[in-house]
Amino acid sequence: MTSPLASSVAAVSGTSGVGVSGPSSLYVGELSTDVTESMLYELFATAGGVASIRICRDAITRRSLGYAYVNFHNHGDAERALETLNYTEIKGKPCRVMWSQRDPSMRRTGAGNIFIKNLDSEIDTKSLHDTFSVFGEILSCKVVSDDQGSKGYGFVHFESPEAADAAIAKVNGMLLNGKKVFVGKHVPRKERMSKIDKMKAIFTNIYVKNLPESIESDEKFVEMFSEFGNVTSAYLARDENGKSKGFGFVNFENHEQAQMAVESLNDKEIEGKRIYVGRAQKKSEREYELRKVYEEMKMERINKTQGVNLYVKNLDDSIDDEKLSQEFSVFGQITSVKVMVDEKGNSKGFGFVCFSSPDEASKAVTEMHGRIIGSKPIYVAQAQRKEERRMQLQAQFNQRGIQIQPGMPVYPPNMYFAGGMQPAGFVFPPQMMNRSRLQQQRPQQQPKQYVKPSNRSSNPQQQKSNNPQQKRQMKFTSNVRNINRQENSNDLTLANLAAAPPAEQKKRLGDRLFPLIHAKEPELAPKITGILLEMDIAELLHLLESPEALNLKISEIAPAIREHLAQLLLYFKICMSQFTISHYMFCSHLFLGFSPQHLIFRQSHMVSIVVFGASGDLAKKKTFPALFQLFKFGYIPKNSQIIGFARTFMTLVDFHSHIKQFLKSEDDSSILEFLGICTYISGQYDQDDSFSLLNSKLLFQDRIFYFALPPSIFLDVGVRLKSFCFTNQSRVILEKPFGRDYESAKTLLNQLALVFEEKQMFRIDHYLGKEMVKNLLCLRFANVMFGACWNRNYIDNVQITFKERIGTAGRGGYFNDFGIIRDVMQNHLMQILSIVAMEKPQSLNSQDIRNEKFENVILGQYTTNGKEPGYLDDKTVPNGSVTPTYAAAVLFIQNDRWKGVPFILKCGKAEVRIQFKDVPGNVFKDVSRNELVLRVQPNEAVYLKLMVKKPGLATDCVISELDLSYSNRFKDIRIPDAYESLLLDVLQNDSSNFVRDDELLEAWRIFTPLLNKIENENIKPVPYEFGSRGPHGINEFISKYGFIYSKDYEWK
Repeated sequence: MTSPLASSVAAVSGTSGVGVSGPSSLYVGELSTDVTESMLYELFATAGGVASIRICRDAITRRSLGYAYVNFHNHGDAERALETLNYTEIKGKPCRVMWSQRDPSMRRTGAGNIFIKNLDSEIDTKSLHDTFSVFGEILSCKVVSDDQGSKGYGFVHFESPEAADAAIAKVNGMLLNGKKVFVGKHVPRKERMSKIDKMKAIFTNIYVKNLPESIESDEKFVEMFSEFGNVTSAYLARDENGKSKGFGFVNFENHEQAQMAVESLNDKEIEGKRIYVGRAQKKSEREYELRKVYEEMKMERINKTQGVNLYVKNLDDSIDDEKLSQEFSVFGQITSVKVMVDEKGNSKGFGFVCFSSPDEASKAVTEMHGRIIGSKPIYVAQAQRKEERRMQLQAQFNQRGIQIQPGMPVYPPNMYFAGGMQPAGFVFPPQMMNRSRLQQQRPQQQPKQYVKPSNRSSNPQQQKSNNPQQKRQMKFTSNVRNINRQENSNDLTLANLAAAPPAEQKKRLGDRLFPLIHAKEPELAPKITGILLEMDIAELLHLLESPEALNLKISEIAPAIREHLAQLLLYFKICMSQFTISHYMFCSHLFLGFSPQHLIFRQSHMVSIVVFGASGDLAKKKTFPALFQLFKFGYIPKNSQIIGFARTFMTLVDFHSHIKQFLKSEDDSSILEFLGICTYISGQYDQDDSFSLLNSKLLFQDRIFYFALPPSIFLDVGVRLKSFCFTNQSRVILEKPFGRDYESAKTLLNQLALVFEEKQMFRIDHYLGKEMVKNLLCLRFANVMFGACWNRNYIDNVQITFKERIGTAGRGGYFNDFGIIRDVMQNHLMQILSIVAMEKPQSLNSQDIRNEKFENVILGQYTTNGKEPGYLDDKTVPNGSVTPTYAAAVLFIQNDRWKGVPFILKCGKAEVRIQFKDVPGNVFKDVSRNELVLRVQPNEAVYLKLMVKKPGLATDCVISELDLSYSNRFKDIRIPDAYESLLLDVLQNDSSNFVRDDELLEAWRIFTPLLNKIENENIKPVPYEFGSRGPHGINEFISKYGFIYSKDYEWK
């Protein structure tokens, strides 16, 4: 008999499955920026069941980017929408609907994509689609236009390249609406730019301006340039009367002639006028270069005034430039001061004061903010650009609001269902919990909302409610503006508010603000008032005294709230359209088994992340890609901020290009969304001004500072960071190397201890974040068979090896200073050893570990193999360097578990190889030892080497393997990068996978004597070929300590 649960599952499968295999997601483009999800839902719901709608928005401003995705429950409905709704007008603009292409490789190939130019202005996208649809199925079609109309060109993307070729052959050169059109294959922008760059280098066409009036005929114009070579064509611009405009173009037969003309005539004075001669440029190229110059000048101007320019508002009408300057001059040298006035010369109540240094400006903010000048308390803060203010406002609102995940239904906060009813496949939002379980769950923080004061006197204890829902369900009556006030408006000043408790201050200000806001926005008044009450008291008093300023604030906040509520309403509509009785039954079963402990951690609040050394290779190749993956999967909230900080000057566009090449995703929109929260600051690590500027940009109290820096400047950065930017919720991530030896490491740790607490420092060793290193813990403690044999009675020797697949690759200068022992052995291999030994902290105690004789340590340096250069061939490596690129050493752990077992640390493939002892009294011949191998990188794997019976009549043994390779066992699971795992630990404030100071010092205590001997005696390493297993003699070295190598068996 079928169970009710099975029936419910079957019912759900029948109602929500995709009816036809294939895509059910549509791309909707050419949308007006004020189109909302609700509008799209009303339109596309006519074609069938809509699963979800997402309008893509700017990550900072939340303005629509002009396109959206509409997902249907089945393919048939999506196909109907494509056929019937394509080019439907929405808000006066025809939308463009096409299948959503999730495979980026298909979007970028360009196969089947054609370009059409010289189109008549009357031809729109629909006309173009109708014209070319005869050649085959069209995936996408567009006529490019702006506010003035068509730009005269467009694109058509066919399903097959054959259809595109047929369209080119038939239509190219034809007349469309009386104009001869060009049709050809679409060339990607990157290729076009590459061709343009080549053309720049071999230009033949030159542009001439500032010509003297005597050059008025084409003959004289050509004669002027004919001495440099053969002029194939020339054009002299003229006005309507035929008079020369003083500029023109000349085209030569070859590049050398054009180059000679530029070099000879540019900036030459002819008849009292200096003419300009240069390479002719397209209008778009000139505009791009001018924009780039403008942006650079703008950024330079902004950087000059950052931290020194103050914004002052709530000024008395009697304050002019001179009086404002007098008030602020006591704090330092003022470079400029301005009180803003209207067209009649009346003060607007705000202005700007610019100092010569950030210190002077900071002191002025501290001393002057809230001070009464004239009859008003003034508001003083660092001046911000409009974009920054908008970003801060959006971030503040998003912190208070409910986080909406794309594609997930979200319910209004006051929406509760009795039985946990929800569509199959959806995760329960915290607000949708069963009432009976609500008290057991931790309540989610709701958006702050002001509760209107009652105009009836009553017992305060009776007004207070223990039900959190009463606040959300409060009804406001029509007499809300007729509140009886107990205080005169003149009594509400900074002086008398200062004497009241903080809660009372906010209450009194809220009582005054609410009716004013209600008059403008009656429906949103509680939410807007609650948001405004988080501002400074001086600024709130300014809003009460200035209706214009209050109205401006309301106009900024109200649209953001409306957009948020529209999202809630849309998802509510979509979810309610999916509910059936079977959903109710099925989800009730799911709900009974729901446990919050099963939820994966997600960062619930905004965080500011600063990456120092952002222009370096480590940051762009490791740090930012790891941050992107955490952002993409929701571990970093969407409206957090990431700031790159480095000495290198870069524009924001340059910075985004710098890191974008290493961000990998099938969805380009997620990369754009990530770059939207990434900004860049160019500053100096030893200047206070730079850190004052950085602090002015940080939006959130939860802050993470990543030191992708050399240790020599850790202290400089740390001291200024602690002075300017550090909060109680801040922590720092320190990249290796942590010193060169025991003494330098100890000095560095002592210096940092003066600045940061141990719990605030996360010393990152990325090997501790690797999947297979963590897997060691699982093997050791989650398998009973290893628990019994993980000791000296069964294990003969342990090899921990490491190998880079590439050489020093241009970083020879760094590597030559540190060498393989400092770069790899002292940290990576030592950390793995401590995990294998499982006896921390004894496994890293100098009295428990001793090194073998130094002369038994093998040192090597790689040479060329014919294909790859040798170490000394690297130009960044000093001539005659004896720095080893290979080392092998042996350590012994003096405790009951491991006494006598050699731990062999060497450079080879990154793996841990544990070789067990021979079988005592073995009755079989030629039996090899058992081995457990854990491959860390590349290609994570776990092998167990065992003896099994050889197939056949005889009872003979043969070596085989139990293969638990990740690539075979976990094909569909993405293995996170080590940096992702460790950065997530920092977000969770979990330091268990980071290096403690005592661990670090003990590791250095072990290796420092070895390093001193190598460097003092200038020991020359043994050469070995690039890519080989190491120097000759390594097998004998390992065998000396008990390792037996099976020559007839090679590990993968």
